[in-house]
Amino acid sequence: MTRSEIRPLPYAAAAMAALAAACSAPPKSEPRPMRWFGAGSKAHSHNDYGRSHPLEDALREGFRSVEADVFLRDGELLVGHDEWMLHPQRTLERLYLDPLRQRIEQNGGSVHGDGETFLLLVDIKRDSAKVYARLREALAGRTSHLTRFANDAIEPGAITIVLSGDRPTAIVAAEPVRYVAIDGRIRDLEQDAPRNLMPLVSDAWANAFPSRSVDPMPEEEAARLAELAQRAHADGRMLRFWGAPDRVESWHAQQLGNVDWIGTDRPKDLARWLREQAAAR
Repeated sequence: MTRSEIRPLPYAAAAMAALAAACSAPPKSEPRPMRWFGAGSKAHSHNDYGRSHPLEDALREGFRSVEADVFLRDGELLVGHDEWMLHPQRTLERLYLDPLRQRIEQNGGSVHGDGETFLLLVDIKRDSAKVYARLREALAGRTSHLTRFANDAIEPGAITIVLSGDRPTAIVAAEPVRYVAIDGRIRDLEQDAPRNLMPLVSDAWANAFPSRSVDPMPEEEAARLAELAQRAHADGRMLRFWGAPDRVESWHAQQLGNVDWIGTDRPKDLARWLREQAAAR
């Protein structure tokens, strides 16, 4: 199969220029989920597990991407940024995989009931080969809901899983059929890695923009941001940064630069701002 035959992900660059459909209507007690707008800018819940209601808070605000850090301990994938945060009950399956499957079954085949895929970023803190082996076991009974990567093809599912952090790139790349992809880095844009291996490119904000100024962003850095997004989109990849200033000025700079996933530790604030931006448009 040639690269031209690759099936596009629902959130691929070609689709990012248009507004996506609104999420399914939530209960009246919940705020109305945002509409995605502009060049596909979307909200990513960073360190999602660090809040009182992991996953639930992000879903309530209409987010389509969350991130969970994982360690392997005593045969279980435990969620936490540092080892002292780990607890036997806080497993990847209990906090993320099981609730997402339940929502998919309740909402007619997708997380938000709109047919769109949902991004689950799994940040492996260490021991990537062992973590991935255990993750494969955890995913074995869930593959009907997952995006499938086979040869050069991408078959979108309700959930797309991308591995970040300590990435088992060589192991994943060697598999002819898999249910995960790899989170690339800016340097990988020069390597022409297959899009179905690295559909997402992420990097530290400070690595790309040393000034860290966003109010306003220096012209040369704003131009670099737009150029990086253009390069990623030309390859059919999405772009994300971690460690960007988590405030309105930074969100606006990323929106103007066509960044695909705006990461935040303040999901309610980002959701409110995005809704205000959509209403203003």
